[in-house]
Amino acid sequence: MSYRLHQAGQVWPAGETPVAHVMFGPHTPTDRAAVLDEVVKAYEAGVFSLETAVRMLMDAGYPIEDATEEIERIQSRQFAAAGPFADATGDNTAVREYLGLPKAEPDGPRVPLISVDGKVGAVSRGAGQSGGGSGPTCRRVGGGEREAHLGKLKIGCSERP
Repeated sequence: MSYRLHQAGQVWPAGETPVAHVMFGPHTPTDRAAVLDEVVKAYEAGVFSLETAVRMLMDAGYPIEDATEEIERIQSRQFAAAGPFADATGDNTAVREYLGLPKAEPDGPRVPLISVDGKVGAVSRGAGQSGGGSGPTCRRVGGGEREAHLGKLKIGCSERP
């Protein structure tokens, strides 16, 4: 347009107007380091999903063969994100699934009653332990001694009766 105005004002000689072609460059940086920086900032800001971030890295030429597998590997190492996820949902099964961990046993391992010198003793969790902790406690097993046996392991107790 300005070329024609210059021709009309006789600043430039009359003649054919050259054809102009408008070309746009890519909307993302072509430098891999710049793409990585952009993806990290956008993902941390919550603007991109993890899927979009991985796809952009693949488009930039990073050696990611399968986006789904890459996302699973990333999520299985995001222990810091699992805490808020557990707080928000209250569902430990979903958190374990998110981290790619196997299902947990519902009550944990059972501790059997054990016979010691003809008397029955047991190790229980939490109740009666001095200091209010949640570890195993010992019960009187005979002769005034306080101890518990777990398999071949003998545990002496220092708490008072």
